[in-house]
Amino acid sequence: MPRLKQIKVRVTDIEFSLIKGVADLYDLPVSTFVRNKMLGIKSPTRTEAQIIDRLATLNGDLGRVGGLLKLWLSREIPTDESVNAQALLHRLGELRNDIAEAVKRL
Repeated sequence: MPRLKQIKVRVTDIEFSLIKGVADLYDLPVSTFVRNKMLGIKSPTRTEAQIIDRLATLNGDLGRVGGLLKLWLSREIPTDESVNAQALLHRLGELRNDIAEAVKRL
């Protein structure tokens, strides 16, 4: 639905600077930021968006590592690769810690 109505609000230079500064943190134009705030719409900050992107990357990494571990464990011929399995499990632990840290920052 097109937005045809305008609301005009007078602010001081300082108030405008403060509002614009916060809108910049959200990477939004001032009008969108103010509309979202007034309507109670939560917008992720640029930092939160970066964290979400990082979590998505980490989740993909975990999936790939889990797939490799599954492939290694499904081998029919036993091999002496316990060192590789330990390194793989260690990397899984590191990725889990990275995700946990990212979630804490949200």
